[in-house]
Amino acid sequence: MVLAVGIALDLLSFIGWSDPALTTVITLSVITVVAIGAFIDIRIGVAAVLLELLWGSHGHLLRVATGGPGVSLRICLFLVVMSAAVWHLRTFGARHALWSLIRIHPVRWLALAFLLTLGLAGILGMIRHPIDRVFFDANAWGFLALAPAFLIAAASRANTANHSLIRTNTRMVVNERGVPSNDVGLDSCAMLLCGASYLILRFYALLFLFSHDLGGTWMPLYQWVRDTRLGEVTIFFGAFPRIFLPSMVLLFPVVLLAGLRTMRISQRLEGKREGEGNRMLTISVFGGGIAVLLLSLSRSYWMGFAALGTIGIAWGMWSWLRSRHSPIRMSGRMVSATIVLVGSVAVMSLLAMAIVRLPYPPPLTTAGFTETFIARFQQDAAVANRWQEIGPLRSAIGKHLAFGNGFGAAVTYETKDPRTLAAYPNGRYTTTAFEWGYLDDLLERGYIGLLAELWFIGALIWHGFRRGGETAALALGLLAIAVVHATSPYLNHPLGIGIMLLLFAYSTEPLEIPNTTA
Repeated sequence: MVLAVGIALDLLSFIGWSDPALTTVITLSVITVVAIGAFIDIRIGVAAVLLELLWGSHGHLLRVATGGPGVSLRICLFLVVMSAAVWHLRTFGARHALWSLIRIHPVRWLALAFLLTLGLAGILGMIRHPIDRVFFDANAWGFLALAPAFLIAAASRANTANHSLIRTNTRMVVNERGVPSNDVGLDSCAMLLCGASYLILRFYALLFLFSHDLGGTWMPLYQWVRDTRLGEVTIFFGAFPRIFLPSMVLLFPVVLLAGLRTMRISQRLEGKREGEGNRMLTISVFGGGIAVLLLSLSRSYWMGFAALGTIGIAWGMWSWLRSRHSPIRMSGRMVSATIVLVGSVAVMSLLAMAIVRLPYPPPLTTAGFTETFIARFQQDAAVANRWQEIGPLRSAIGKHLAFGNGFGAAVTYETKDPRTLAAYPNGRYTTTAFEWGYLDDLLERGYIGLLAELWFIGALIWHGFRRGGETAALALGLLAIAVVHATSPYLNHPLGIGIMLLLFAYSTEPLEIPNTTA
């Protein structure tokens, strides 16, 4: 079902891009369907938001034409789900659950401090910079306003005679103590895995289309990818193309979820029928997700992998020391599952190579990964651009060290990026968006704001990890995104904020919603 929705959304996006007269009708039709579902069940709205993040990158797959750039699908979904959350809050039960979850949340005060620094940056920005620049610099943080929707979705319950149950699309689940399980995998994680499977499928499809001679038919596809800001396609001379979709960063939490689920199924921690039905999906998503992240040739993503690998080694050493220097015991099923997961990465990586070299239509290259890797590192315009930013950024940060310059702070630097030089031939580029995520945070919110952000995210990751299970997988995924943020900004983008909201919603205790209306 989710795969069909993903394919349909891309087709509708391409149709709307090809015929702008249809794009508004298509977008409003999609939004209407989501709105009906979200007003019936807020979890449908939250699912739509997460799937759009997985598939939409910058959120422009569809838009409502308004004479200018238009209103993107992501903004439309934001408004619809916000409205649906307000609608659900008309009941006493939803208001009670929302307030109770906030009141007992382990990082509630850190979240408040973080929000206050964002508010201060907005005030300082309006005092020091043009209002339009402040809005476009800060608007991504508005995504945090979806927190009530995520919390209501997490608290959604149905009462029974004995205790409250979580209703899922397949079954009702309680934990061993007879109280609702708060394992995010019941709804959101299954949806994330299915959504990620289409993201991976799309990557392989684009890899095939841009690595074979299709005449001039690939040009509209390339233009669609660029115009909708879905991603970037880089054609290397003598190597296969680089397909980079920003939303692939969400594969970090997804592959961890897939790995955990595969281990659970192998240990028969879930029902046999469900285990058999989900095993191939989780294995494919794990192998395909890692292969896609590696083949994206993103050095920032590789940093995220290095961080997760370091944590894995540290955890293994800690477990070994706790076991009094005895080998870590693993059941036969666990060993088998580990071998299968490692094998899936190899298989999905080889599949990418095979796709590039399919004999028909004629392939554009016979190069392998090594040649592509070398070609990628021979074109270092992006790296040079990052280094050019540091000096001017440091000077601007030094003006207001404590509380920052506020949203809308712009910096001018010399660029060497050919794409930027095409628009700015003199090489001087002024912008409010920078590749160094934490330096960007320092520029806007100063050391106080950055400390509040790191403390909040660190505590959120820690509490999520302590809860264990799939919540811990989300926490480690957010940690990887936080590492990537150092050189590619994601935590100040809906892609990172979405995972932050999901982890925030599911890192607290579940509550029962009374069936009492206002």
